[in-house]
Amino acid sequence: MELVHLILQTLIEMSVGNFPNQEVIYNRLIVDVVNTILQLSIGDYHEHGFSYIADLVDLKGSAVELIEAMLEETNHRSCHLAKEIAGSLDLAAVYDTVDDFYELMNDALVKAESYDDNAERGLFRAYHIIVQLKDYGNDLGEWAEPPEPYPTLAKAFSYCKSRSKSIEVNYENMDGDKILTKVNFNLDPANDLREEVVEKVKWQVNRDSAEDKLRDFLEWMYAVKKDTLHHRRLHQHLLTKLLVVFPTERYYILLFITLLLNLLVLITFSVPEGRQNDAENATWPQVAGPIKPEVDVFFRQYLLYILGAVHLMFCLWMVVEYFVVNYPNFILPLPSFFYTLFGRFGLKKPEQTYSSINIYGLRTVYVVLFLLASILSLAFYGYFYALCLLHIVVNNDILQRVLRAVTKNGVSLLWVAALGGVILYIYAVISFAFLHESADNEADSGRDNDLFCDTLGQCFVTVIRYGLIDNLGLVFPLVPAEFRTSGLRILFDVSFFIIVTTIGLNIVFGIIVDTFSELRDERFRTETDKKSFCFICSLPNHEFERRAKGFDEHVKNDHNMWKYIYYSIYLDTKDTSDHNALEKFVYEMIGDGKIEVFPVLQARCLETEEDETVKQLEALSVMVTSVLERFKEEVCIYTVLNDRKCKVCIISFCVGA
Repeated sequence: MELVHLILQTLIEMSVGNFPNQEVIYNRLIVDVVNTILQLSIGDYHEHGFSYIADLVDLKGSAVELIEAMLEETNHRSCHLAKEIAGSLDLAAVYDTVDDFYELMNDALVKAESYDDNAERGLFRAYHIIVQLKDYGNDLGEWAEPPEPYPTLAKAFSYCKSRSKSIEVNYENMDGDKILTKVNFNLDPANDLREEVVEKVKWQVNRDSAEDKLRDFLEWMYAVKKDTLHHRRLHQHLLTKLLVVFPTERYYILLFITLLLNLLVLITFSVPEGRQNDAENATWPQVAGPIKPEVDVFFRQYLLYILGAVHLMFCLWMVVEYFVVNYPNFILPLPSFFYTLFGRFGLKKPEQTYSSINIYGLRTVYVVLFLLASILSLAFYGYFYALCLLHIVVNNDILQRVLRAVTKNGVSLLWVAALGGVILYIYAVISFAFLHESADNEADSGRDNDLFCDTLGQCFVTVIRYGLIDNLGLVFPLVPAEFRTSGLRILFDVSFFIIVTTIGLNIVFGIIVDTFSELRDERFRTETDKKSFCFICSLPNHEFERRAKGFDEHVKNDHNMWKYIYYSIYLDTKDTSDHNALEKFVYEMIGDGKIEVFPVLQARCLETEEDETVKQLEALSVMVTSVLERFKEEVCIYTVLNDRKCKVCIISFCVGA
């Protein structure tokens, strides 16, 4: 078995990506040899020991790998070769092999020897042979579906089907011919994408054009793969796995506890005796500070601390999960002069990617403050639970877009605020110089006693307070109340009203509203693009509705954008020495960031019968040319043999004479 296994491995290396070699190997009746190998019965393999099982798994695995390599669509004539293989291959033996590999994969002895992975690889290769033969359009007859007599074959096919995916890629062979081919691969459930990451890519990928879309998709692909592989490592350890399980459920539990605590605080808290604002006690004490609320003893001693402890536990869980999940993506950006100053010591500016997270960014600060608010709520009567209600923004797309409308142009808003501060300071100086008498805060003055302008600082605070929430001209009374002084006050009051109240505040509101409208239009364009065009090939939906099985069917099965990420993860987790021609080509193209691997404006389901006829005629022409060349070679050989035979006869005649 070992010698045959080595021979098959040699043939596999010769046939991968080399169609002429595939034809030669097929013409040497290698399929008959493969049929014989696949027909080998495992029988009661426990009687032979594990060495026999291992040799048989390797031998059958090499046999199906060779057929799989010969079925690669790396040439325009691959379809004809696939039909010839379909006519020569013992499909019953292939189904037997699928059944055998599935049984071995779940066998206790095979698992104990850690050989179940080899059996699983052979299982998927045998399954993909059936799938590829169907993809080529071959009529398998009664073998198109698993035969009923097999007890475990239906389970094996169900298992393979649930874990198998397919994509379409543009492949360029050694002759420079570009071929739109279909690739089948198996998906490890451990590499499943997180819903949070999927939503982020779906809505944030650049969709300006087909090329920009795919280039940006490749950049996102690197970030998604990094996140997925990190989560896979986290799930391999029990402790870290417990930290990341049930994220959605924990979010709603934490939100429910937060709402419950705030509801109890709202219902039970009251002002204690002696601090109530009634007719007998109309003034506040001199020392300002939070009051200790009058609350039911049961709530203060039991409910507050029990629910608060549970709330704190979930908060701590959320914070630890956040740092564990995102620690490979954290970056610490510093001012540029730090990198210039310490660059000689190896300090490099971190590379910004789509997965990068600022260590002191908004989300990081939020989770830390959320935990701090939960701790302070236990120490200060539950007041800080009100801040925890901001947790409703998390996982809420609508509220997050509202926040983005404010934060997206945050720099612009800060500069507008700085300009507003300068203008308010100018008016504060004018008020201090000319209107300080109008800000008399004595109790017996008969005017409001909360206007302070004894110093320029007090005047600045007063202008900020009343200038933004009220009309500053109405707050400062006219002193002295004479008509001659009202002229200058008109200039002061009207200019403040126009510059600050009318123009300034509307500029701020305009920036926020315009940003929100921009985000809304961007989302609308994204939704329109999702519904109208395929993400991968950029073909319009009406083409698939008219000429194929429908747009939704195409996006789900043929050009599913997430399957391309899964396939890239599959290639990354697979040893590069085990890559076949298609896998090696796609792996290198994605690694180099080339979008030519994607089938832009192409789809196999849209290939018409005329296209198929042209391909068949081209393949037939090549076949006829090959047959003629072979015939000429045989004629030459026959002529040479005849010439030699004539010469021998002449020599014999001469010798006899």
